[in-house]
Amino acid sequence: MDIVAYKNRFIKGIDKYDIPPMTREALIAYVLTGRPVGSFLQAVLSNNLFGAVSQADQNNQEHLIELVRAIYNNAPMDCCGSEEKIEKWRKHRGMEQFKNEDPR
Repeated sequence: MDIVAYKNRFIKGIDKYDIPPMTREALIAYVLTGRPVGSFLQAVLSNNLFGAVSQADQNNQEHLIELVRAIYNNAPMDCCGSEEKIEKWRKHRGMEQFKNEDPR
């Protein structure tokens, strides 16, 4: 699968979940291009539950489970799970690092 098809599949996949629009856009930009995210999404992506809960606004608190499910079921495994993975993902500019391969 080429990168364009994978990007479309990723976006279509996360759109099945009830995620606040600003969080959705930040997640898409991070996964596709490695763009830095705010403290809440950084905590979610790095698997830091305490940080995620303490940084979330009311809207993101209400949608935290949906966000985690969307990431778990659709995001490339290399883009989340630890601070080190996030830093590497950013350094390699997200999915831009892949040419004609499936990043999952």
